[in-house]
Amino acid sequence: MRGSEPNGGQLMYAHLDVSVTTNRSCTVVSVVGELDRHTLHRITDVAEALTGQEYLVLDLRGLTFMDSSGLHVLLHLHRRVQAAGGSLELSGARRPVLRVLDLTGTRALFTFSPRNAA
Repeated sequence: MRGSEPNGGQLMYAHLDVSVTTNRSCTVVSVVGELDRHTLHRITDVAEALTGQEYLVLDLRGLTFMDSSGLHVLLHLHRRVQAAGGSLELSGARRPVLRVLDLTGTRALFTFSPRNAA
């Protein structure tokens, strides 16, 4: 569930799973779920520890929702990786992510894997 909604008097929050795979050429951070103000700490905590990596890939195939808080995380990570002399690539970005990037005019700031070139 996105954000918070009443459910029997309890608040429900979005869910986000983050996993890291490292190989010789890059580090891949896979994100599954919803990236919003309630879940952004999950990706921020992991990504901050990895900003010294030369080549970082965010696998967003499993990201089903992203709001402006998620965009802020992507922009912050992009700046940190570049400042450290590395590069960040977004892979598998689906319509919800691309829509936020397009609406805010920020898509051009990111490098995408070939399947996101459209």
